[in-house]
This record gives sequence, C-alpha cells and structure tokens, in this order.
Amino acid sequence: MNESSIFGEWVNDTEELNKKFTSNQPFPHIVIENFLTEDCIESVCQDFPEYNEETWHKYENPIEVKYANDRVSTFSPSIKDVFNKLSSPWFINKM
Repeated sequence: MNESSIFGEWVNDTEELNKKFTSNQPFPHIVIENFLTEDCIESVCQDFPEYNEETWHKYENPIEVKYANDRVSTFSPSIKDVFNKLSSPWFINKM
C-alpha cells in the first residue's frame, strides 16, 4: 500500500493542520478526521489476528489491562504496511 491508500485526504494539507494544532486551546492538540482511509480500516479489521497466548502478552495491573503483540513478523501485510508507514521518515516529516 502507498501513502494515499492508507491515509486520508488530510495528508494533502498538513500546513493547515499544523496551524490548527499550534493555536488550539487550552493546549496544542488536534483531531484528524478520517485519519486512515475506509479501505485501509477495512483491510486491517479483516486481517486483525485472534488472540494467541504464544504471540500476545497480557498486561493486567492497577494501571492497565491490555494485550500486546510486539512480533511484527506475525502481522498480516495490511497491518505491517500501516505499522511501517506510521514509523517511516515520510510520516514523521508530515507530522
């Protein structure tokens, strides 16, 4: 997947988003509607793995209850694509 098939139209106007982010009160913040495209969301949801004790870690303590999978090699291609794009120089420079 390329950037346009993963991220919504917001990637075409990051200068405007940056202005909104820096001027929002009471602190800099922003909400990006349609951050991912519908097709991307559909693919990730369809490919999202079932819980498996071998690949998922369970955290259960006073401040968190969650499952995590840090084995990127077990991710489907659609999930790997999103994961890799979110940590790519292209994405970081957009932000």
